[in-house]
Amino acid sequence: MGIQWNLAVVLQRTVDPAIFREGAFCDHNCVAVGPDSGTRGGYTCPASTSLNPGVIGKSLPPAEAVIIWLEHVVAGLNEARDSLLGDVFVEYVRQFGLPANVAEVVSSSLRADPIELNCFGANPELWPGIVSFIATAKEMGLVVNLTTTGKRFMRDEAFGQALIAQPPNVLALSLDEVEDEARLQFLLGLSLVELKREYQKVPRDFGQAQKAVEAIHAARWAEANGLASKLLFNMVVHPGNLGSVYSFTSILASELPNVRVNPYPAQTAFLRQPGCFDAHSLALLEELVDYFIKQTVNDGPVVRRLHYWLMLKAACLIYGADSSLLSDELSGHNIWRCYGRGSKHASLAGLYVQVGQGPSSKLVQMGDSHPGGHLGCFWDEQGTVTHSGQIISSGQVSEYVLGGMQTLAGASKDACPGCAMPRLCFNGPTTESGMDPVIKVTYLELRRQHAGF
Repeated sequence: MGIQWNLAVVLQRTVDPAIFREGAFCDHNCVAVGPDSGTRGGYTCPASTSLNPGVIGKSLPPAEAVIIWLEHVVAGLNEARDSLLGDVFVEYVRQFGLPANVAEVVSSSLRADPIELNCFGANPELWPGIVSFIATAKEMGLVVNLTTTGKRFMRDEAFGQALIAQPPNVLALSLDEVEDEARLQFLLGLSLVELKREYQKVPRDFGQAQKAVEAIHAARWAEANGLASKLLFNMVVHPGNLGSVYSFTSILASELPNVRVNPYPAQTAFLRQPGCFDAHSLALLEELVDYFIKQTVNDGPVVRRLHYWLMLKAACLIYGADSSLLSDELSGHNIWRCYGRGSKHASLAGLYVQVGQGPSSKLVQMGDSHPGGHLGCFWDEQGTVTHSGQIISSGQVSEYVLGGMQTLAGASKDACPGCAMPRLCFNGPTTESGMDPVIKVTYLELRRQHAGF
């Protein structure tokens, strides 16, 4: 099971100076189109600085509060897992035709594997307690990923040294906006000092371009400090970089041994926006899907998510005749939902729990409570599955996983249409349980072809 934790949650001012809401604290502006109407990195992040005016950095929650929330979440997930592996798992095995030997392997893995914690959300390296939080989580037996921009490695040597002493299991960086292969090779050929100088040339408002330089700097820093085996590069695939994804993957694998690449299509559904791919882009994207299926099966430099790529391929095969519909599907509309399909009951789709800021409609006064600690979704501002209350017990977490998400979604007037975020499509059971039912038969045919069952 897994947890995706938005650690950079702060109070945000409203028109009433005595009333606040919770907002995302970041030092990057990652938007698809800037105020000058110029295109940027091909996608918009909800944590972008231009979308979160009036945030108060000093209101970040203290480590002791976050660790208490984490203890409740871990205990609650373990309770929920024990329940889910009863009738819910039996029904999943029946619906998706898992042979008995495969079902046993999946069940044993869900029972035995450690919980994965992804420190995430806006820019978690801005949270003062990040290093001690990673250490505490590892002491609790969790596998810890740090998804970060890497900027702090450039300016804070003490932070880097502290992280070397308590490293995450995975250091996840971003590579979304690099002009071409020559630019990537150029950046990889620079020294740490030269990368800092190159960074100064990037306009402050171009968040994705900043992150690309920061990521290469952080990767080279990790390499110099014995952490290269822990590197992962997230790569949002959009029309602007579709033609370079193959070569980027190859170059990164050549320059950084043991690196993993985690590409995925730009997601727009949770923003209630149509997909961003035209017919030509969709053809290139389907070729990439085929490529990453082969890379996964043949132990290439990609994150192990065969189930994810097979889901995207099934969507291509089913909706390929309608470019508008396929663009929406691959951009998250209807392809997968964390709250499952057509039921008020628990679903294995919710095995990767998110924790972060409360719904945008929730207003508070200064001093009422620390910001953060809400079960919910980072991307969906409408709060389809987001609790207005904070985490207070393991039972609350267990209830949320065992039907609470479905209850919240059922009461929503504008439920999130879905997403295809690869980390949330965590494993086979989560992906299959939340999948668009229209593509199920085709997906199962692909699974038999590539996975053997």
